[in-house]
Amino acid sequence: MAAFLRCLIPLVLAYLVSFTAAKENSILLDESSCAGRCPGEKDEGIAGECSCAKTCMKNLDCCEDYFKICHGGVIPTCKGMCLVGRTPDRPCDCSPECIEADDCCPDYNEQCLMETVSDQELKEMTESLLFWEDASLWKELDINLREQTNDTTCDAKPNLSNLLRFKNPPRFSPTYQNLILLYNDFNPNITEEEKVDIKKINEQGFFQSSLLDTRSMKAVANFLIHKKFISKEIVFPRKFQTMWFDTYKRSSKAAPYSSSGFEHVFLGEIEPKKETIGFHNWFYLMNEQNERTFNYHGHFNYLELNKKASVISINFDWKDHCKTRSSMFIGTSPEFEFALYTLCWFTRPGQLCPVVLGGKAMSIQTYVHTNQYGTQFVAAAYPVLSDSTAIPTSSKLILGFALIMIYFRQG
Repeated sequence: MAAFLRCLIPLVLAYLVSFTAAKENSILLDESSCAGRCPGEKDEGIAGECSCAKTCMKNLDCCEDYFKICHGGVIPTCKGMCLVGRTPDRPCDCSPECIEADDCCPDYNEQCLMETVSDQELKEMTESLLFWEDASLWKELDINLREQTNDTTCDAKPNLSNLLRFKNPPRFSPTYQNLILLYNDFNPNITEEEKVDIKKINEQGFFQSSLLDTRSMKAVANFLIHKKFISKEIVFPRKFQTMWFDTYKRSSKAAPYSSSGFEHVFLGEIEPKKETIGFHNWFYLMNEQNERTFNYHGHFNYLELNKKASVISINFDWKDHCKTRSSMFIGTSPEFEFALYTLCWFTRPGQLCPVVLGGKAMSIQTYVHTNQYGTQFVAAAYPVLSDSTAIPTSSKLILGFALIMIYFRQG
């Protein structure tokens, strides 16, 4: 018996030592950090609150210190790498094969794909979007332009009567109905972090589902997949969520997670002691008119688009904060605007995107916000009214027999 115990004691001690070490490691391991969890390290396979695997970039679940800990603080970029070919030793890739492998660097579209869509293709595709716009409420609106102005201040300006009103109570499609539900979910103050609860998550989910189920959004998704901006259909909803609805810090004075592309473009934001920023949507404008927080001071430019929509550039104040100049569509559906802005954000990021709408040539301006981890979001998107001109009828015919057949039928 004594001999048996002498043999057992070392085994028990060894077990206790290993158990204690494992326990200490588990206590020391920070599940929100990549310390010790980078590819090839001893704790690589240990699950945490976020991921440190090489696949975390495509899954959009990297830990905040992933690049700092696992890649020496360098955020991988495709700048100068588009023609290098496959680079399996890097955390992401910039060759055409990265689309299929789902391991492209965050700026692959911006650096390597921008020239794959011609201006003519964009003009035809955007005219197609307006042609198939079947949820426009433009004909249901009275548009009271009143004064034209050249003054880009809000000082001592009279509050004019409402810019927009419905002639009769309209019937809203699901996208409008779900959009209205989001209006009270956001805090416009960019110095305060956005709050998230189950109600907000559910309402955003309903809205996104109704958007992505429309013909316009399906057509743009098909187009982006065909042009290899998106690898496959299943990837698009997550990318759409990130670029439009995931939150970020807009500026050095803003709070973390205080802004999103959706809030900036389709609602509005406020820089305290400064002015309104964003606010590029007519439907939200009408909501704020009814809430008596919006005061219209006059318009700079106005253009009708084939009796389906119009574009306007206006001066106003909102919640007592001036917006010296803001441009927006009038009467267009949420799906039309999301489709148009998404198309231009992918194909002409941070640039003027040439479009044709209702036979009028104009531009969409988009801006890209890239956070410290390389994730990209919509910073802004809006129409630009300049010297809009009519295009030849022959160009309009191209859209009917080419892009509509290819992309809209697929939707």
